[in-house]
Amino acid sequence: MKDALLRDDGAALVEFAIVATLLFTLFFAVFEFGLIFKDNILVGQAAANGARVASLGAATSTIQSNVTSVGQLQPANMSIALDYQTMDSAGKLSAWSTLTNSGSQNAAPSGSQVRVTLNYTHPLVMGALFSNAFGSSTSTNLKGVVIERRL
Repeated sequence: MKDALLRDDGAALVEFAIVATLLFTLFFAVFEFGLIFKDNILVGQAAANGARVASLGAATSTIQSNVTSVGQLQPANMSIALDYQTMDSAGKLSAWSTLTNSGSQNAAPSGSQVRVTLNYTHPLVMGALFSNAFGSSTSTNLKGVVIERRL
């Protein structure tokens, strides 16, 4: 009986199970954060693309289609806000106003600032595994804001 208690048969299997669980969790965490980082970069690029087109005077529908055309982002998970503000002769900026169309172009006057705000809901691939890290949710929100001067 004493010999049976002192044997270490199966200890390697128990140690492997503990270490493998930690390694797989670490691997999936790195994978998930990599996907979030990639989407964060794409959100910034999409907002910058929209702001560039908006600064050239494109219509709001064209701006939105340029934002949603950035690859690998799901348009259903996006919300886009288009705004502009003007500067008076004293150099004071007005409050932000919603950007609308004026004919075939947007209504922002030349020299004003246009702002494209993109909110994107990134669905977590490993949602159930990492939901506690993101506030018991299966998604996380990313935001990109770019301001450019209207030409």
